Amino acid sequence: MSILKELENSLKTIIKNAGYDEESIALEPSNRRDLGEYQLNDAMQLVKTYHKNPREIAEDIVKELSKDERFTHINIAGPGFINFSLSNEYTYSFLNKINEDVYNNIDKKAPKKIIIDYGGANVSKALHVGHLRSANIGEALKRLAKLLGYDALGDAHLGDFGRPLGLVIKEIKEEYPNLAYFDPNYEGDYSEIDLPITNEDLERIYPLASNKSKEDEAYLEDARDITMKFQSKEKGYFELWKKIVDISKEDIKKTYDSLNTNFEIWNGESDEMEFFNELYKIYEEKGLITESEGAKVIEVATEDDNSPMPPLMMVKSNGTMSYDSTDLAAILERRVNFNPDEIWYVVDGRQSLHFEQVFRAARKGMDKMENHLRQEMVE
Repeated sequence: MSILKELENSLKTIIKNAGYDEESIALEPSNRRDLGEYQLNDAMQLVKTYHKNPREIAEDIVKELSKDERFTHINIAGPGFINFSLSNEYTYSFLNKINEDVYNNIDKKAPKKIIIDYGGANVSKALHVGHLRSANIGEALKRLAKLLGYDALGDAHLGDFGRPLGLVIKEIKEEYPNLAYFDPNYEGDYSEIDLPITNEDLERIYPLASNKSKEDEAYLEDARDITMKFQSKEKGYFELWKKIVDISKEDIKKTYDSLNTNFEIWNGESDEMEFFNELYKIYEEKGLITESEGAKVIEVATEDDNSPMPPLMMVKSNGTMSYDSTDLAAILERRVNFNPDEIWYVVDGRQSLHFEQVFRAARKGMDKMENHLRQEMVE
């Protein structure tokens, strides 16, 4: 039991000894620190039940408080606000208890499973200060949740299935066109191919490929085509994609280890996309998928929106999966595999529009997701 909860229970008994019954006590830090450390406003609440002057009620409570050596500087302010401080001896004693075991100052919460998405590192790209921020905040939240008794799981949620990987593979193909990964007639064992690429190479290749794609439309179109190929598990491209992910993931883990950030779940967007067909079926059955300029989208705007709300993009016009669809699929994947009570996201505020779209779409398909979850659990 926490020190605060212990004090509130004691105060409840003290108030009862003063002749008043109070269901719950809310001990608050005093807004007049010159009068005391804590403030008790219950005398004002008890007026409704006992129909007495709040000052008179406060005086009765103060008489009982004065008998307890834990409380000092006891006084009444205004019509009946009781202020007091804790004695040095009592402060020393509970600090020592906390020093012995931090759980002596923790009020455990009801059991709850929480998945916390606070990773978001992109495969083949160098981590930046934004990842440091989310890693620190997310890890702190997870540890706090565990301290409170929750079953909290950190999810790295790697970005490993989008166009950035298509750009990387495109540039590798430019630099190493004779690699067997690019030979449609190759029948050998892909694991035996000596790929001359390190993580340092990947960190060099991505910005190079990104800049090229901004200047060369044909280069960008090839990268889009490659993205579709590894997403559809086309031989060669898919195997190279897996190799790149393995190389980069190993380095990402080392970086997070150095930050003392530990994820229980190391899934990437690709793991979520294993649920994409089921996800698409859920929204298609509800008639929520429409076509817009060749893309498959879900309308999420409402009449009371104060600003434009773009639709969520399920499938791009070129047939590739979108960032929207992977985050939406992640909700279904987590519900099926982990059945969490809550999912927390530690992300940059600039992604607020994206997640508003995702959450609105999730709510539209939630009943179907629930049905799917129950079906999976029964099976």
